[in-house]
Amino acid sequence: MKNILLIWLAGFFMAGLILGIVSISVSPNLVTFSQVHDLFEIFGAVATVLAVGIAIYGLNTWQTEIGAASDHELARRLAVSLRRYKLSVVDAWHCAESCSVQLKHQSWIGPGGRKNILVEIHEKKIKALQDARLDLDCVALEASVIWGGVFDTGFHQLYQLEKNCS
Repeated sequence: MKNILLIWLAGFFMAGLILGIVSISVSPNLVTFSQVHDLFEIFGAVATVLAVGIAIYGLNTWQTEIGAASDHELARRLAVSLRRYKLSVVDAWHCAESCSVQLKHQSWIGPGGRKNILVEIHEKKIKALQDARLDLDCVALEASVIWGGVFDTGFHQLYQLEKNCS
């Protein structure tokens, strides 16, 4: 954006140089048609340069707002994905705690084998965790590409913690 600003400033400088070449001679005969016509041409050129400057400012502001809006949308999606992942991890931990208690009391699965309702409940929680992780992976990759920094390494640490706990 700074390069674009320099190009426009150079353009304004050149426009000013061209306008500076045109000399306005103030004389008692200023009301003659050719001199008034030249004066209005100069005013028109100045107004055009000002309009171009305002348009450039508007375009740069618009471009900044579009970039900020896309950053905001990505940040919102990232926050939602992280929240979903967190809740899925908590559910998975409750599932693991339940399994641990049942194993301790030797009542795991119990009657019904794989048709037991607990198996279905735990499999749904594991599937929800996998789906949340997949969603987070996609958004994290986009954040890493656009923002870099902590998003390059932070998610690896999070996933390493998940791996160590599983």
